[in-house]
Amino acid sequence: MNVFGAIQALLKHQNSFAAFRLPGQSDPQLFYDGVFVKQKIEDQSPKDAFILAPFIESDSCPELAYVAYKSFDPKKIFSVPNPKSGFQPKIKSPHILEKEVYLKKTEQLIERMQQSELDKIVFSRVMSKDIPLNYNWSAHYARLCEKYPEAFVYFIALDKNHFWLGATPETLVNFVDGVGETMALAGTQSIQNKGVTELEWKQKEIDEQAYVRNNILETLRHFRMKWLHQGELKTKTAGQVAHLVNHFWFALSEEKSPLNLARVLHPTPAVCGQPKHKASLLITETESHDRSYYTGFLGTIDSKGNTQLFVNLRCMQVLTHHAYIYVGGGLTADSDPHKEWEETELKAQTMLAVFSK
Repeated sequence: MNVFGAIQALLKHQNSFAAFRLPGQSDPQLFYDGVFVKQKIEDQSPKDAFILAPFIESDSCPELAYVAYKSFDPKKIFSVPNPKSGFQPKIKSPHILEKEVYLKKTEQLIERMQQSELDKIVFSRVMSKDIPLNYNWSAHYARLCEKYPEAFVYFIALDKNHFWLGATPETLVNFVDGVGETMALAGTQSIQNKGVTELEWKQKEIDEQAYVRNNILETLRHFRMKWLHQGELKTKTAGQVAHLVNHFWFALSEEKSPLNLARVLHPTPAVCGQPKHKASLLITETESHDRSYYTGFLGTIDSKGNTQLFVNLRCMQVLTHHAYIYVGGGLTADSDPHKEWEETELKAQTMLAVFSK
């Protein structure tokens, strides 16, 4: 049995699990027979866990850790365990924003930036799609892995009627064998069958990415690094869109942990805004849905401290027979509401393109 067959069996028997495929790798990993717990892994004594953290933590939407799990091995006989009860977040279907309302709210946010109240804010919305009975989610996940080889592609089953799937292009913190990496990714444009060298970036996207880069660089400089190196500005493709990105590499001092760094970086201006606190409050005030785990972070940590965490973008939440696709974009004083709507439509194709006909 391969990993997709194991996922299908776990779904049939209503087990929780965390499946993920790291960027550039060919085969997904699968953690199963564990339990999601409302628990923050301690920085000083890390343990093997898959972590799922929300955009804004609350009692109903906490940081979760999938612990005491088994790792799927295709060379060994696989048997489906009995389901275990873990923490089940209190959920409700997110609100769907009509285009006219989205445009009006976007105009209001742009006006506030033109009045110099803040530099950038990330405004999001939710799209919905009905799912047929007996939909093959295992095959869907296989298509997601195949279509986005350079993304972190995941499938999480919190319980029998609550899934999260995504293909995110953005690393929050990657820390392996003492060397760390993060990135400043922002700015979006459609590829439209162009090569990377043919893409031209407007000042709006350049400025938007600069807010993210400068904020992350300042955070890293205050985090007691042994050394820090900033890569050059590049274009990164993700599905049908391209982004501007800087990579940062670093080594932490002994008293610091990569998980603590992730919690300090989160939420970055790429998913929140600048200044961060004011943008976060305005997002809560303006958005008509709870982001839940969208624009949070997720990934793995092991007992040696190796940490691979990603920002939860290009994702969807599945509740019973409905898929809710979360999409957003960074607004600045130069943004155009209609173009921002088009950008969210384009980003949604990352999830929509892999549904079977």
